[in-house]
Amino acid sequence: MDIFGWVAERRREYARNKDHARFDLAGVFHEAHTWGESDPDRYVAELKAAKLQAQEMDEPFWSLYYQAFYLEGLVHYKRDFRDALDLAAQCALAVQKPMFANWPGRFLVYNTMLYAYVFVDAWGYEDSIRKFIAYMDREVPATPNHDRLVFLIRKTDFAMECERWDEARELCYAHMPVAEELGEPGYMYAIVSDLFRIEYERRNWEGMMAFPDVLEDLNRNTTHPNCRAESLAWRAVMARQRGNEEMAQKRLTSAERRIARIDGAPSREYFLALAAFHEVGNDYEGALAIRERELATYCDSGKLSHIAAIHIERCRMKKRLGSLKPEDVKQAEQSIDALLKPPIFRSKLERAIA
Repeated sequence: MDIFGWVAERRREYARNKDHARFDLAGVFHEAHTWGESDPDRYVAELKAAKLQAQEMDEPFWSLYYQAFYLEGLVHYKRDFRDALDLAAQCALAVQKPMFANWPGRFLVYNTMLYAYVFVDAWGYEDSIRKFIAYMDREVPATPNHDRLVFLIRKTDFAMECERWDEARELCYAHMPVAEELGEPGYMYAIVSDLFRIEYERRNWEGMMAFPDVLEDLNRNTTHPNCRAESLAWRAVMARQRGNEEMAQKRLTSAERRIARIDGAPSREYFLALAAFHEVGNDYEGALAIRERELATYCDSGKLSHIAAIHIERCRMKKRLGSLKPEDVKQAEQSIDALLKPPIFRSKLERAIA
């Protein structure tokens, strides 16, 4: 039984016992989930309130359940990692208690903790993340299930954040059948989206061209505006690469129109696709403007390695345009100093401005 099966079982139990308060508590996530992208502030507020209610009702399982989803809401929908590691540590301490040893929700907690550490500073926490992944590989049931699929996607995220593109590509293809078997279009979309980024980073245009029909089909089956916007942005990149400028501009306009409908921050991959669109057209002023916009979005997010990467890309574009100033490099160096392993990013900065 996975966590959602456990939730369904609890709700049936509460319904039989006419325990309306607990029945309603068990349904908060299902009702709040629809607000994730369109109104992330409301989403995390409802999850936080549910956690406090669970504590008042002396329900430790529901308290940890909503603590984990609250953390996931902060990092996934609000892109707010400022308190992510502290919250992850609280979850880690709680889930180690004997009462949670066989609770299906422990894998939800583990996957959320992994998400936080990977996207704050993957290289900095590399050794700890590798040990945690090895532990989860043993603990999470290997049969196709929701927890296993999310774990495999997090494992891919780790490879991508550390720029191990070949490994990430292999992982995507390895767990794509799991998403297909489970009938999870949202996760299938995430896998294909990762493949777009991977092939772009490898500058494998032929590889990118293999996915547009799949992405368009998935796009029709997802209700997430961020996913649809990202899909359109990558398809705009491919249209421009093929020389179809009219289609490229049409898709880019549609992507920007869709992303404007959400209150949350666009994903890193969305900004990457926009910057790629301009670079493919040799429009480095446009690419720089995207990086400035991305920096304004994420500068206070606590997503440390991403912020450093934006500064490096910003310096690379300015160097190419002949507008790089000492203060630009200094800002990049300051963002790098916040990381646990600065030399890795200092080398990247040196290459970017050479």
